[in-house]
Amino acid sequence: MASYARPGAARLSRRSLLAAGISGAAAVAVAACDGRSDDMMAGSASLPRGADLVIGACLDLTGSGRTVGVAQQRGLQIALDLINQSGVTVGHTTRRVRLLVKDTNSDPDSAVAAAKQLISGEQAIGLIVGGSAATTSAIAPVAEQASVPMMATGCADDIVKPVPQRRFVFKLGPNASDVAAVLTNNIAHAGGVDRVAILASADDHGDSGLAAMRTALTTSGRTMVTTVGLPVGVSSYQSQAKQVIKDRPDGIVIWSMAPTSGLAARALHDAGYRGRLFFDSGAASDDTLAGSNRTATVGGVLVSPSILGGVPLAVTTPEAVAQQNYFEQYTSLFGAFSGLSIYGADALNVLAGAVAKAGSTDHLRIRNGLESMPFDGLAGEYKFQTIEHGGLQADALQLFEIEQSGWVQLT
Repeated sequence: MASYARPGAARLSRRSLLAAGISGAAAVAVAACDGRSDDMMAGSASLPRGADLVIGACLDLTGSGRTVGVAQQRGLQIALDLINQSGVTVGHTTRRVRLLVKDTNSDPDSAVAAAKQLISGEQAIGLIVGGSAATTSAIAPVAEQASVPMMATGCADDIVKPVPQRRFVFKLGPNASDVAAVLTNNIAHAGGVDRVAILASADDHGDSGLAAMRTALTTSGRTMVTTVGLPVGVSSYQSQAKQVIKDRPDGIVIWSMAPTSGLAARALHDAGYRGRLFFDSGAASDDTLAGSNRTATVGGVLVSPSILGGVPLAVTTPEAVAQQNYFEQYTSLFGAFSGLSIYGADALNVLAGAVAKAGSTDHLRIRNGLESMPFDGLAGEYKFQTIEHGGLQADALQLFEIEQSGWVQLT
């Protein structure tokens, strides 16, 4: 188990549950939703100490998914430390969270082995899975078969579909249809962008985006002139760039997780493309703005939760306080901010909150807790339902333009 730093924080209240580890000087991290007031929660310190809550994390810390996996591990570090300052109230006990992190090496077979070891060997009460769509998709049936709640930090819609076969699998990344709607609305209002090409990663994430963009563009009266797949894990996309610009599109959507997003934009720039670029939320990483990627991506627009833009000018709500504290903690510890990190932090907070809500470590009761109430996270509000396990609400998504100074939210 890795060691974790201890940054300070300010208190966060939830609408239905004090479920976030991004909490205040008193650091009330997680409490059961049983009608008690915030003041009453201070008494949780007097409850008897129960056994640690063992939660497993399967992350792509090496290999092609490293950019995502490392960012989400950092988010987990911040959330874990804050949760454990006060612990999780489970029934009549207070529990600490013991987080066991396994590197999947961005390999589906390694990911499956890691998940099985955490479930069978460590008796984890839940899994958090972050990195590439391939490793996440490989773990989902393992968690489902074992009836262990799994929080997927990715965005591929198929991770949680069909729901009857993914009863224990939940997704925190935004739904492709919601991201496509925001992008297409911007395309429709941009002027002069009628012919659109798509560069999509050759995995479940890209497939979800391609299907969603096809529907959204058709509805808006735009033409999808060509689609080109981006193989995951390669270092150059020159041939794909040349192929996609042959049809002279007015704009190109790059739908992939970082670092593929920045590499594809750089390849388009090197191939002479100077038209409009549009990115899905998988590009919301510091890597997209790093080095020569910045020159290629400046002027492009991207969809992400509002925290990507940094500290708001007016912090007037508990949610805004939480975002401000997290953003400042992350940048203080790790430098440039990654918008992909928030899903790791939210995954741990939501899962711990569901345990508190259930008042039990029983897998089925935790699953039912996830489906029974909303959670306010760093990304926005999550509402998991029996028929829908992609829980981030569409109104959490904002549009950003990439400038030399960084991400700038559009109004």
